[in-house]
Amino acid sequence: MRYVNSIERLAREEGLTQGIQEGLQEGLQEGMHQGRRAGKAQLIGRQLQVRFGELPAWAKGRLDEAIEEQLDAWSDRLVTAPSIEAVFDSAGH
Repeated sequence: MRYVNSIERLAREEGLTQGIQEGLQEGLQEGMHQGRRAGKAQLIGRQLQVRFGELPAWAKGRLDEAIEEQLDAWSDRLVTAPSIEAVFDSAGH
């Protein structure tokens, strides 16, 4: 095994500390993104239910799988859509 001097050991420890901090930051950002997406999906689901009644299983599935940009589009359509199907219609209505 090769001898590791004090400077090399400190550099490794600093690199490890930096890597851990970057990993924590990335994890925090990803968690915040997932939380925002889940919150939007839940709110849209509640609004759809108030407006159109009980949500069909297919609508719940679409909400659960949607990316944030899609949720934003559905949120906009929800205001004027004549039916729940029109909210999810990719052609707009």
